[in-house]
Amino acid sequence: MWRFIPSSPGSKPSASPTSWGRCSTARLSSRLKSTASIAASWSRELPANRTTIAAPTRRATASSRRATASILGLPILEPAGPRDTSGTGSQSFLFSPDHLAAVGLTAALCVGLPVAARARPGAWARLVARGLAVLLIATVLAYHLVVALRGDYALDFDLPLHLTDAVGVVAALALWSLRPLAFELTYFWGLTASLAAVLTPALGADDGHPSLLFWHYFVTHSGVVVAAVLLAFGLGLTARRGAVRRVFGVTVAWAALAGVGNALTGGNYMFLAERPQTPSPLDYLGPWPWYILSAALLALVLFALLDLPFRRRRVR
Repeated sequence: MWRFIPSSPGSKPSASPTSWGRCSTARLSSRLKSTASIAASWSRELPANRTTIAAPTRRATASSRRATASILGLPILEPAGPRDTSGTGSQSFLFSPDHLAAVGLTAALCVGLPVAARARPGAWARLVARGLAVLLIATVLAYHLVVALRGDYALDFDLPLHLTDAVGVVAALALWSLRPLAFELTYFWGLTASLAAVLTPALGADDGHPSLLFWHYFVTHSGVVVAAVLLAFGLGLTARRGAVRRVFGVTVAWAALAGVGNALTGGNYMFLAERPQTPSPLDYLGPWPWYILSAALLALVLFALLDLPFRRRRVR
């Protein structure tokens, strides 16, 4: 419906049919040409299939995803990974009260549980370990289930191909069964990759408590760190000879698997395609692809340092 807009700010539009009579033929022609020009520009911007409206991408911002989840009554759950391409969201979460509280609780559990397990050994320590195993598995499964039910599962983003995804499952196995290889992977991966994720979380400013994403992220990362310390210094498990070489070999094999996943899906698992957009230790290891080699060498050094306590035990 056309509406006459007066040229004078102080005048009022008339609702009578004679309003069109007061509009000159030249002005009407100008308006029609302007409207046609706008319509033509819109038509050029539309995709070839104009009946299709593009759906929100998997990389939608946290605020829009939360709004959609709120409208549909769905849980607020997002991937535990970098989403803010500018990195400003993560920087604002880094060392925020929620982050410091999570780090403090993680540190308290890493100290308190092993000390209590050694001071008062008993069946309760195994129960705590198995309880943590159930919590880890339940959290991992809940994440994938909720994202799948939302119809938001993206193969280039949600497959469990990050090292911290793998160690979440491996840590649950180690806590439940105390198997040597599972423990070694949990210990070396947990106190390197998972610990780095706890200290430099890939979360945005609005991802703090009490969002489900906050709990998912820190249960699966802090939980692995706590598991590694509890198993090694609370329950007294010891890495076997050659553990550093074994774990490093498995790490390289997993990186190769992640590389295949990246090639097939276009993803960035294990950050092999590019560094994360959020602050991380990889920022100091050089440009791509050299930071991959630097990270591998750094991992080997850290594994050797983490193996020192077990060398003393093996000598005994």
